[in-house]
Amino acid sequence: MRKNVLKFLVIGAAALASIASAAPGWFIQTDVNQDFRYRLQEDTQDIYKVADDSMKTAHRYRERIRYRLGLTSKINEEFTAGARLATGALNNTKSVTQTLGDSGSTNPFGNQGINLDQAYLSYAPKWVPEVTGKFKAIIGKFDLKEGIYTTTTVAWDSNISLEGKNLNYNYKNLGVEGLDLFANVGSYVLNHVNGISAYSSGTGLGVNANLEVQQLGLKWKILRDYSLETAYTQYAVPFYDNTVISYFGDKAANQIAAKIGANLSVPYFEKVALLYDDFTNPNDNKDNKAKAYGLEFGTAKVAKLGDYSLRYLNRRLEKNLGWDFTDDAHSTKNTEGEQITLVLGLVENVSFTVDYYKFKGIDDTDRDGNDLSDSAKAILNSSSTRFEINVKF
Repeated sequence: MRKNVLKFLVIGAAALASIASAAPGWFIQTDVNQDFRYRLQEDTQDIYKVADDSMKTAHRYRERIRYRLGLTSKINEEFTAGARLATGALNNTKSVTQTLGDSGSTNPFGNQGINLDQAYLSYAPKWVPEVTGKFKAIIGKFDLKEGIYTTTTVAWDSNISLEGKNLNYNYKNLGVEGLDLFANVGSYVLNHVNGISAYSSGTGLGVNANLEVQQLGLKWKILRDYSLETAYTQYAVPFYDNTVISYFGDKAANQIAAKIGANLSVPYFEKVALLYDDFTNPNDNKDNKAKAYGLEFGTAKVAKLGDYSLRYLNRRLEKNLGWDFTDDAHSTKNTEGEQITLVLGLVENVSFTVDYYKFKGIDDTDRDGNDLSDSAKAILNSSSTRFEINVKF
């Protein structure tokens, strides 16, 4: 019996080796990444009761899951293709989380949705001499960090997948050892307009609303253990049509992001960083910013029991911001507050996270200068507490 088992194992191993040797190179160089998250979430919001002129705090409790399956294939030395499936609703670009029981009381235990979250092709030419720097072009639907460098989520929710194209440039050791220059030039489709249909109906030629992005940044590693990262970004929608999109007209919004970090030889305090992020919408002269600043520290990485990361952010979204891609947990304008995030390592590839947000209103008037009603002022006061188990496999 044992000889037969060994025989079958040898045959099976030989067959797998034969298949592997015959498979194309891109198949061998395909990486599969999956992650799962389970979240318990409590949200609170102040509600003004007109009937008895009282203020109450309403609570909402949810159990939520997130699953993502990603594939990345190195086609050859220059081309890479990737795709990712994820849970979440089609009409919410800033969340890939699915609420349990969200299928409704008439359809308990209903199937949850899964969507195409990313699909892209990137090209990094090898024929360009290294002395001139490195270029990388990417097209399709891809991760935010492929096209825009940020330090917080005050302007961009990290779940957003950009749609369009981006050209990235990197130049290392810009006259000083460890000083690197990077740049991004991207064009992202915000809204598709059928120009043929618009012209036929007499409503105009019709053009797509695209977000044009130009970014220039530096990353400086100082004396091995210290670092500075910063980037200046401009955003514009050239073919502006306020019936399609209404962010900041024909003007360019701008963002400044910065991070100062240090690696320390102190147990359980191995890294520390200061964070800063400032986004300005030029369409208004005041109350037109999204701001965040804070501190993060912890172990070098969160990989096992005893590892941790702690982040504190002070966040502010002013009432005339006119920008819709901010963190899903902090998207209400005219609010300010704080976020505290603690990540604890449990075992390899498994971590536990506590994420807490608390916000209050900034101004008692609306964008037009009119006084807010008691109800409108009340809903600016909110909080969210999230307990999460995260698994990567």
